Amino acid sequence: MGAPAVDIETVEQETSGTFTASHLGALARLAQLAVTLGADLGALDRIPAAVTAALDGRAPTVALPERGLEFVGAGPNQWTAAEGALKVREAAHLFTAGLSAEQLLHGPGFAMGLRDGLVCLDGGGPGAARVTELVDAIGASGTRVYRFSATELGEPLSVFPLTATVQRIALRFAVQLDTDPDDVRPEGWEAIQI
Repeated sequence: MGAPAVDIETVEQETSGTFTASHLGALARLAQLAVTLGADLGALDRIPAAVTAALDGRAPTVALPERGLEFVGAGPNQWTAAEGALKVREAAHLFTAGLSAEQLLHGPGFAMGLRDGLVCLDGGGPGAARVTELVDAIGASGTRVYRFSATELGEPLSVFPLTATVQRIALRFAVQLDTDPDDVRPEGWEAIQI
């Protein structure tokens, strides 16, 4: 991006303001660096097939909420939940939040009801049972709960197919709401540099 020998190359500069490919590219480069430094994340060579399957598979179906939409995940997928909320905000201009299971449990979960939706991201791992317990309780309140699971690569690498899944959700909402998913600036923001 402008600092030769300093920048870490991931993918070509994106033209989309939502930076979907760039985000996955940065995650991949971080995983490669972590493995080089000794982390045992699993088989990195299986990531492309898992992402392709998430992109080519049946489209994730999440209904447009009447009021609010929360994304939740445990472990590394708490960050995937945050990414899902960010992508929906950018692409569809819909207010969302992405939280860890404990954040949802200790506040926002109590406010959810019939007019809300909850997207649960399950990558397996130690927090999976806690997320299931939490979303079952929230679902019992009438909140629409959507569960997406990607455990075949193990929890650390589940972020890849689950990120592709949340990006598809964002695109679907953008199409449904007739927003341009490549232009994150709502009308009136033209003068503000992003």
